[in-house]
Amino acid sequence: MFRLVASLLLCAAATAAQPSLGPPSLGCLRDEQNRLRPVLGVAANFMVGEPWQAGVVAAACSGRFALVKLSGALLLLDESGLPLARWDAPAGPALFAFAAGGDPSLVWFPRAAALYRWRGGLIEPVAVQADALGPDVTAIAPAAGDRMMAIMSGPDGLWLRSISLATGQVEWEERVHPRAAPALLRPDGTLLLLDNAELVVRGGDSAERRIPLPFPASALEPLGEEWVAVGRVLALRLRDQGAEIYRLPEVGP
Repeated sequence: MFRLVASLLLCAAATAAQPSLGPPSLGCLRDEQNRLRPVLGVAANFMVGEPWQAGVVAAACSGRFALVKLSGALLLLDESGLPLARWDAPAGPALFAFAAGGDPSLVWFPRAAALYRWRGGLIEPVAVQADALGPDVTAIAPAAGDRMMAIMSGPDGLWLRSISLATGQVEWEERVHPRAAPALLRPDGTLLLLDNAELVVRGGDSAERRIPLPFPASALEPLGEEWVAVGRVLALRLRDQGAEIYRLPEVGP
């Protein structure tokens, strides 16, 4: 079984001696050249900053932290892009999940079939049954009661699955969409998925609402604490009665 080996890189407290002046940080995103960039500013007035990291295979940002998968390493960055920790990691992509407060929670390496979680400031492996998770997992999130949720995508649509982190067993599952589609699980349990030019929002009570998008999109990525990147082109913030949707600035080469 693959093992993560941690090596501390930098202490955030030591680098924060002088407060920096500038636009507020909303989060981060991965550009078309696989570079991780900060997203700065306020709603309707965004800026995309200089790259924090190149050669990014996968990344996710909670607003407080960023998790970055490189070819052979996993990085934890603070909200300014400064490295806090580094772990060896298997080849291939990764899926990330954050807790409701923005702390890192889970990481899934599909090629290695390895699940890890953060607990008590440490990262530890989680043993799951072979058929509980697989390469068809497209999104993960922590859940109450020492559980996790996973979205499985296949020819018969999208399935939401509850998995016990104590036993590694699937507790229940249900189909949530008749077709395979890009999906994202928020820390509060909200499921987002793309259906052509609409964003489907499914709450914990299974009630759905549809939000029109300016155009069809093909990807959903966590942008920050409140924000989701839609196709790396739009920034979306959910509201009780709808959503705020803004265009992200174009990123040059």
